[in-house]
Amino acid sequence: PDRELAPRWSPDGTKIVFQNIERTNFNIRVVDLASRRTGWVTTGLFQDLNPVWAPSGKLVYFSSYRSGGLNLWRVPVASDGTPSDLPQQVTNGGGQDVDPAISPDGKRLAFAILRQNADIWRLPVSRESGKPSGPPEALIATTREDSRGTWSPDGRRIAFNSDRGGQMNIWLYSLADGSTRQLTHGPGGDFQPNWSPDGARIAFFSSRAGNVDIWTVEE
Repeated sequence: PDRELAPRWSPDGTKIVFQNIERTNFNIRVVDLASRRTGWVTTGLFQDLNPVWAPSGKLVYFSSYRSGGLNLWRVPVASDGTPSDLPQQVTNGGGQDVDPAISPDGKRLAFAILRQNADIWRLPVSRESGKPSGPPEALIATTREDSRGTWSPDGRRIAFNSDRGGQMNIWLYSLADGSTRQLTHGPGGDFQPNWSPDGARIAFFSSRAGNVDIWTVEE
C-alpha cells in the first residue's frame, strides 16, 4: 500500500505537497485541498524525498538521487502544483544534501550535508570451495566515503569513488605499495567506476555536465 508523509503547505494555503512511497518508489505528490484532487510532482525510478515549497509557490525543492548522489533539485510547478517544466539540479557533489529551507525572499537556500564513512574491505576466498579462507581485511579506509571498488583486469589496482577530496571523484588504489591517486576532478559527483577489458580506460557515471551521463577517462 501507498504511504503518504512529510506534508508541506503551499504559501497560499490551498495545496499540500507530500512524500509518496509505493514499495521502493519514492515520489512527490500534491493535493488540492478544495477539490481533494491529487497530482504528481515527480514520477519515475529515482528516489525523490522531502519536498518543500518556495515562497513564490512556483517551485518545489526536494532531495533526489537522480544525479547519482543525494543532491537538491527543484521543479517549476503550475498553479495546480503539477510540473510546468523539467526538474533542475541545484547542488552537486558527493555529499548527501537534505532538509532544504528557503529564505522568505526566496533568494537563499539553507540545507544540511550528511557525510557517511564507508571503507573498502577484501576477503580471502578459497579457489576450491569459494568459501572464506581468512578474516576480512580493511583495504581502503579514511574518515570519508570510499566505496564501489572494482578490480583492474590485471588485479593490481582498485578503482573506487571517494569524497575524501571534498567532491565525489574516481580514485585509484595500488595493491603493490598501498598508494592512492585521484583520477577525476571537479564537481558533479563521479560514481561506480568500471574498467575496460584492456585496463586502459575507466567508465563511470557523473552529473558534472548537468545531466546524468556515462563518461570515460584514461587510467
